[in-house]
Amino acid sequence: MALGDSEYNRLELDSLGFKNTGVLPVVSDFTHLEVESNPFVAKCFDDDWTNILFVGRIIPNKRIDDLIHCFNAYKRINPQSPLLIVGSYSGFEYYLATLHYLVATTGVSDVHFIGQVSNEELTSYYDIGDLYFCASEHEGFCVPLMEGFYKRIPVVAYAAAAVPATMAGAGVLYESKDPRHVAALIDTVLSNPALETEIVRNQDVVFDRLHAEDFDAMLLRTVEQLSLIHI
Repeated sequence: MALGDSEYNRLELDSLGFKNTGVLPVVSDFTHLEVESNPFVAKCFDDDWTNILFVGRIIPNKRIDDLIHCFNAYKRINPQSPLLIVGSYSGFEYYLATLHYLVATTGVSDVHFIGQVSNEELTSYYDIGDLYFCASEHEGFCVPLMEGFYKRIPVVAYAAAAVPATMAGAGVLYESKDPRHVAALIDTVLSNPALETEIVRNQDVVFDRLHAEDFDAMLLRTVEQLSLIHI
């Protein structure tokens, strides 16, 4: 039996020829974001500026370069905005160096590579984030999307791989990589309080549905299926 953590991954397993496939989703445990926030982070970034947040490893498939290009276009609309890139770059230092070079050559300001953080710091970044922005081209599930839902900030993400299935009709998906298009989309979300409220409300519905899943029962069913296959 071959298991994926999303329907997208299960279909990939099917395409590879596995006969018995199933889905064992990522367990929806968000207790790591229920800790007391770090006051230093709030002091640095909790101001009148519009904080655009990304959380994830700094690796090529996350397309941090696309984030930067789109942020550069958004910066022309709203100069009072930083891009906060939170996540480990261990093992991908060369990619990080190319991103620093991209920032330097484009001349875009206020791009912050935060690096790996504690749960207290991560909680703080979600608390001060005005919008979660994902440009990743390949995700099997993408937990930070659900973290953004959980922390009730609007999520804008590139419609690739498992991202549309994970977001399940909530948040905002985009298909065109034109930085001006994406920047205008972000500005539309953040400059319209009623729209932002509606987006977050829809995200709440999807998150509540995920959180209500009986993951223990799913695991037991999977074990039973494995037992039958073994027999």
